[in-house]
Amino acid sequence: MKVPEIEDFPVSVKQGSCTVKIYRRVNKDYLEFKVIYYGKDGRRKFQTFADYTDAHKAATMAAESLATGNLQALTLTNEDALIYSRAKAALDPVKVPLDVAAREYAEAQKLLQDDGLMDAVRTYVKSHRLLSIKTVREVADELIHEKEVHSRRPASEDYVKDLRSRLGKFAGAFHCDIRNIGPEEMRSFLDSLKVAGRTWFNYARVIRTLFRFAQSRKYYPKDIDPFEGIDLAFEDDGEIEIFTPEQLTRLFEVARPEIIPFLAIAAFAGLRHREITRLDWGEVLASGYIEIKKAKAKVRSRRLVPITDNLAQWLASYRQPSGPVTPFANMSKQLLWLADETKKKELGATEDAPPSLEVKWKHNALRHSFISYRLAILGDENRVAMEAGNSPAMIYRNYRELVTKEQAALWFAIAPPKPENPSPSPPVLGEPVILPLPGP
Repeated sequence: MKVPEIEDFPVSVKQGSCTVKIYRRVNKDYLEFKVIYYGKDGRRKFQTFADYTDAHKAATMAAESLATGNLQALTLTNEDALIYSRAKAALDPVKVPLDVAAREYAEAQKLLQDDGLMDAVRTYVKSHRLLSIKTVREVADELIHEKEVHSRRPASEDYVKDLRSRLGKFAGAFHCDIRNIGPEEMRSFLDSLKVAGRTWFNYARVIRTLFRFAQSRKYYPKDIDPFEGIDLAFEDDGEIEIFTPEQLTRLFEVARPEIIPFLAIAAFAGLRHREITRLDWGEVLASGYIEIKKAKAKVRSRRLVPITDNLAQWLASYRQPSGPVTPFANMSKQLLWLADETKKKELGATEDAPPSLEVKWKHNALRHSFISYRLAILGDENRVAMEAGNSPAMIYRNYRELVTKEQAALWFAIAPPKPENPSPSPPVLGEPVILPLPGP
């Protein structure tokens, strides 16, 4: 038997005055069909099937059984007969059996408690009747197209890629009108991801963007919150991890020249990973600041980050008029390989020589280190927040008293080794620009 279209559900199977309904639902990665009806005992019955044909057969049998049981004659008083006739006449235009109408009214009134059913219906119609019917996939595609083409400020390729990936999975789980998704379905989907921390939050964040877009286009009612009862609070994945000055020195010792600018800017200016990979040398200003333009910042606000003395020394031999600071498409792999290099002994080391300092890579630790050491130097969370692009409250709550001023002084004293026989000729890529460390 051919499965009806999505918009045809629920399917009603009728026998006489008895109706049994078949509902379609996506459960994780597969379809299921639910047969729902009221039994002879007045209780609601549920049956679930993976195949629509089986569901239809069960619904037909249930309807026939109920219709047969309802053939028993009833003795009605004149008043009851009049009530029955009026009720039947009222329901004939909408073709709803009297028993079904009575049960649905009773269920609705139980849910509404002291509120009137008609008031609830009028509110629902007011918020839903003007909505356009759109599937989850259609709304997701429209949002992505809007971000790519029609937005006043087109989204980055990374953001669009993230939208396609996460919304694609969400749309794959719900082949239905987006209006049919509420808090229960949302919670079920998020739980099915089997992820936690930032990954879970990123899914929830992107899906929330989808529903806000749907509400703005009148595809989803504004008075319904699909995330009702779902905690969306998130700050960070676990404890903040930082590198010691000794560990950072070891990373510089084994780093390839092409990685040095990324490593130095992350450690001594605290830029985010994505901000550095989008950074152009033209934005490393001779005035002593790195300019994070609004379009490249995570929080979409421009900021100037001071270049410390030692950072200026690290960048001196690499400065160019323009061009990307980071030449690699995937810096994450480069950083993991960098950490692996710290396991190796120095060239010429004997077998019995002590092992070199091994550094295990820590997620976002360069930025965490900068903020921690910078706060210890300045003692001013407001100023550090401006440089890092965070809120002062977050800086104070997460980074205060992680390190000492002495450790911070060692961190910002890490500089490239001076050549044993300095050449009088200027470096190939320009003279070093040593800038003062802003701060007290």
